[in-house]
Amino acid sequence: MGGTPGQPIGCGGVVREVPAARAKLHGPMFPVKDIEESLRFYRDRIGVRGSAAGPWAEFHTGSARWVLLDRGFWAKAVGREPAARRTSDPERVVLAIQVRDVAATHRRLTRLGLRFESPPMDVPQMGNRVALLRDPDGNRVELTSLLTAEDLARVRPAKSSKRRTPARRV
Repeated sequence: MGGTPGQPIGCGGVVREVPAARAKLHGPMFPVKDIEESLRFYRDRIGVRGSAAGPWAEFHTGSARWVLLDRGFWAKAVGREPAARRTSDPERVVLAIQVRDVAATHRRLTRLGLRFESPPMDVPQMGNRVALLRDPDGNRVELTSLLTAEDLARVRPAKSSKRRTPARRV
């Protein structure tokens, strides 16, 4: 879709204005209760590149980026007390982190004392192998790696079969 900023263009028979400047995603921000503990979890244990700059830390994984903010700092900055996390809240965000080998990462982190909600399992519908755990603030984290062609051939039914293949633990 083309167009000159500020000039009308057609889109499905509808004329609309092209904004002069488009919004750009900066990245999600997660308020955390203990910035140092969260740094140890994401940077030192899981291995995501990140750096701290006072009461926040930024993580970069190729084209993706996210920020952890000290909850107390954030409350003062925006003039609101942080809301208490309710365990009955539905999942709102799952942070998916791609690793080279989920099974090997699962073994390494288990040896370091991290507890997982699930062992590594294949999800052929998505083409991934995943393992689920929680960060220090209770947010769900999905470690994921791509299934190989051999993995997919092994876990997916033949094209003629209409049966769905459930997630399979590895």
